[in-house]
Amino acid sequence: MQLFNVFTKKLINTGTEEKLLWFKAGTIKQTENGGTFLTLFHIPDQDFYIYPDKAKEKETPDIQLEETADTDQAYATE
Repeated sequence: MQLFNVFTKKLINTGTEEKLLWFKAGTIKQTENGGTFLTLFHIPDQDFYIYPDKAKEKETPDIQLEETADTDQAYATE
């Protein structure tokens, strides 16, 4: 098994200088049988499964939301 660390960075301006801070955000595990898993620390007890992107046999349609007068009325506030 291989274990990778996932980091994020933030640039902080202290007034006199800019400082770059690194934070460990999670891990990626690759197993011997080919599985890849992402764990993010800000979402505990949840693993994300990573698969290679395969060419699609047919195009998947995008979800399109259309605004209607009824929808606009439902979200209108007075």
